[in-house]
Amino acid sequence: MAKKKFDKKQLAMGMKVELEHKDITHGNKVMTKKIAEAHLKEVPDYYTRLKKMETAAMKPEGKKMKKMSKAKSKVKKVMHEWKEGELHSGSKKGPKVGNRKQAIAIAMSEAGISKKKKKRK
Repeated sequence: MAKKKFDKKQLAMGMKVELEHKDITHGNKVMTKKIAEAHLKEVPDYYTRLKKMETAAMKPEGKKMKKMSKAKSKVKKVMHEWKEGELHSGSKKGPKVGNRKQAIAIAMSEAGISKKKKKRK
């Protein structure tokens, strides 16, 4: 059986990536090379594609991502208030919220991500 030639750059990238999985390869370079070659056998530019995909996954998605991160921080703040026993319904003079589900509803409402849609008139 003839050995297939692989792009040296791709193989080097593959070795680096697969060595991160020490729980599987135990740092064995021969096993790591075989895993990288198996990926390259199926897709010759596997590691270039993997790098692009990982880079794209780390990029924020613009305005939508900003809005969600603001909403997330708002929910976190409100739930922290509830855990500390400082969350009030209505206003700061209103009764303290004891129910977790009510706290979640308040958090989602304040963050602008309520489950129930408002009816239009």
